[in-house]
Amino acid sequence: MEQAKTTRIIVLTSLLLVLILTFLCIKKQGSRIITRTEITSISNNSPKLGDRVEVKYMVYSGDADNFTVIVLPDTQHYSEARPEIFIHQTQWIVENIRNLNIIFVTHLGDLVQNNDNVEKEWQVADKAMDLLNDVVPYSILPGNHDMQPGGQAIFYNKYFPASRFEHQIWWGGSFNENKNNYQFFSAGGDDYIIFHLQYCPPRGVIKWVDEILTTYSDRIAIISTHSFIGNENLRISHCKNTSDGDTTGKGLWNGLVKTHPNIFLVLSGHIPGSSRRIDEINGHVVYQLLSDYQDEENGGNGYLRIMTFQPNRDIILVKTYSPTLDKYLTDPDNQFDLPFNMTSGKIPTGSVKVSYGTDVCVGTIEQGGCILTLTTDSINEIIASYSGDSNFKGSVTITYPSTISK
Repeated sequence: MEQAKTTRIIVLTSLLLVLILTFLCIKKQGSRIITRTEITSISNNSPKLGDRVEVKYMVYSGDADNFTVIVLPDTQHYSEARPEIFIHQTQWIVENIRNLNIIFVTHLGDLVQNNDNVEKEWQVADKAMDLLNDVVPYSILPGNHDMQPGGQAIFYNKYFPASRFEHQIWWGGSFNENKNNYQFFSAGGDDYIIFHLQYCPPRGVIKWVDEILTTYSDRIAIISTHSFIGNENLRISHCKNTSDGDTTGKGLWNGLVKTHPNIFLVLSGHIPGSSRRIDEINGHVVYQLLSDYQDEENGGNGYLRIMTFQPNRDIILVKTYSPTLDKYLTDPDNQFDLPFNMTSGKIPTGSVKVSYGTDVCVGTIEQGGCILTLTTDSINEIIASYSGDSNFKGSVTITYPSTISK
């Protein structure tokens, strides 16, 4: 009777220990990627006191949610003549935020067709983008159709000033009357910074971005700009006069992109069509993607890009979809995968503690196991707990071998 009572106390104490360990693992790093610890085998399922038992375990970096970035290419003809398509795009985004886990929306410029000549077009763009306000982080940039010769952008500044965004916690800052700006987001265990750069930015913008990227060199960087590559996968080498700058796609590459190893993705529109270019610079890959459907029927038929990041697979799925037509473009230039190493795809590091009552052994994740010498009586559970590291939360598991006999 007394032995049974003692056994119950020990079991309850062990369960309490597991709950405490789990709580501490959760509390310790709320921003880290969750893990799953699993005991994969025990060398003897019917051990006796005094036996040495090898316990094998694995720690998985799993269960990081997929997340999505939506890319809105040139919407100029929707603002000009088909406002319902623009509205349909952003309404679809709002309706799919939860099931796609949309965490950011980036617009590639040319919100309108006729710069400051037709304010009604800006009212359409404002109404469409307003659907995203306080719903999902997003930003914009002016394309060549959004500015007058010399770069003046009266209505851009009226409808999309920095003050529209500055109250948001994800807003980083702006430059040159919000023609250039940056934002933050975090997902899949990684921290990102995304820049939105005007068509052919002035050279002062490059210096501004360079300083920010140096400050946030630990963040993964994305550049959204209006003009960068064309249909032949060549970087744009000329600028029209509808900007107050003259930095071409080539200039952006040489003066900014290839000098910062945390930049992995450049998104652009401007040239009708779709293509991609991949370059490796000093061991890191830079994806450069063009998407612009303005020459399709109805000014683009509402096609947008869906970029689904899958941290557990280290891959980005890129799809091109029209909410208006409920149709995907499935050719190789519009549907493809991009390998990309995310934190959740990395193997956790650190140690795992395996305990059986007061008996304990510790092994590293690389070792995958440790050996317990059994001295504790009347316990029927083995606990494996991973303490976590700089990127991953800790996790705990319990297994129940057969009753250990004396």
